[in-house]
Amino acid sequence: MPRVLLAIGLALCLGQIAAAQDTPEWQVYAGGSYHHAEIIPAIPGLSSVNGWGYNVDVEQYVNRWIGGVVEFGDYYRRPTIDLAPFGFPGTREPVRTHFVDLLVGPQVRHNFGRVTPFGRAAIGFSRRIIDEQAGFITSDKIAFAFGAGGGIDIRVHEHVAVRPIEGDFVLTHFATERQGNWRASAGVVFSWGKK
Repeated sequence: MPRVLLAIGLALCLGQIAAAQDTPEWQVYAGGSYHHAEIIPAIPGLSSVNGWGYNVDVEQYVNRWIGGVVEFGDYYRRPTIDLAPFGFPGTREPVRTHFVDLLVGPQVRHNFGRVTPFGRAAIGFSRRIIDEQAGFITSDKIAFAFGAGGGIDIRVHEHVAVRPIEGDFVLTHFATERQGNWRASAGVVFSWGKK
């Protein structure tokens, strides 16, 4: 009798491990994000911006370990700069900065029980808007972008996971200059279907 109970217990444990390793066909991630963007060539008093925003991913898997991702990020910040270089010494003005990234590419993942690390590479475009009320700084540009990064998902339910960290490096090319930007995100993943 003890052997039968042990066998049943082992079968139940293995069934739980196998269920935790199922790969969903679709995943949608949404989370908050912190973004650091270089501004090259620099605007007087503004060579980089750190901003908050959000990040949304839609992922589809073609098998248990490889799929594709469409990633959208949107970030804002209103730093204050000195207008002395524009002929107004002692005057400070808030500058509106807005960065948008849309990237598409392959993503790989591997399940370790309820923990799933993943990595990706993607291409797309980035939009950069910088302006201030006085009109001395106005810029609205779209440029090519390349991104690479990864993170970890921790499954908390059959269709829900927590993504405690996702890190990405995004290379952009505005005004014939390259900018190296990075971001760190955290949020929730919803999934459905199985591969």
